[in-house]
Amino acid sequence: MPAVTGAREPATLDEVAHAFASMMAHLVPAIPGAWARSRAGVYAAVSGAPMPMMNGVLVADPTSDPAAVTALLREVAATALPHCIQLRPHASDELLAVPEAAGMHPYAAMPLMTLSQPAGFLQAPAASEISLHELEPGEASVHVALAAEGFAMPEEILATFVSEAVLSLPEVRAYVGEVDGAAVATAIGVRHDRLAGIFNVATLPAYRRRGYGAAITAFAVRDAFDEGADAAALQTSDMGRGVYESLGFELAEHWSCWVSVEPGAEGAATA
Repeated sequence: MPAVTGAREPATLDEVAHAFASMMAHLVPAIPGAWARSRAGVYAAVSGAPMPMMNGVLVADPTSDPAAVTALLREVAATALPHCIQLRPHASDELLAVPEAAGMHPYAAMPLMTLSQPAGFLQAPAASEISLHELEPGEASVHVALAAEGFAMPEEILATFVSEAVLSLPEVRAYVGEVDGAAVATAIGVRHDRLAGIFNVATLPAYRRRGYGAAITAFAVRDAFDEGADAAALQTSDMGRGVYESLGFELAEHWSCWVSVEPGAEGAATA
């Protein structure tokens, strides 16, 4: 059987990891006072939100120069915002020493889950009673209200990095799921080249365990694939893995994580 002309090779895990680590850089231009930097496989970003996972350094290349990582981490720390550092597996001992030298606290490892074009996923059934659609940029407050209740955090924190300006970026999409006219679930998709990053998947507590989170995740990924992405990635807790595995996502690797505040302290919440 002849090869398909113009077909692309599947994205490698390294390509996915680099694209995922750089996702924040595509949001911060629309956030007042935010910034992003990158140096040879190391990505730093500050959103301004008082949450460790929204400010920090992600090291996508485990052979990165520890001095470069330290320099970027110091820039982030100088903001006095809660922040994190995440390292991919097989980081050198010198890299692993960077967060300890900075006085950071070990945090739960962050599972990176990936998915590449499975036809079965594209046909994944959604909960029949939920209506799914994309939000307009001017409806950013809908996502913020749902995600804030779903994550049990103040709306003003989420509003820092999910705003009309952010949703107006061509790479960003927000989605909502409604049941009987009431908004009950939401998610964010961020496109970068071939990768779709999925973030802020949240369902209101009273509507959980009905498949709505899976349905809106599938909707966001299908939308990205329709626009040309051929891989999707997300980070989740170990508790949430089963939902995404049911859609065809696979655990690719765990990223080691440290935070600048004691886990469980004020400002240590993650989205």
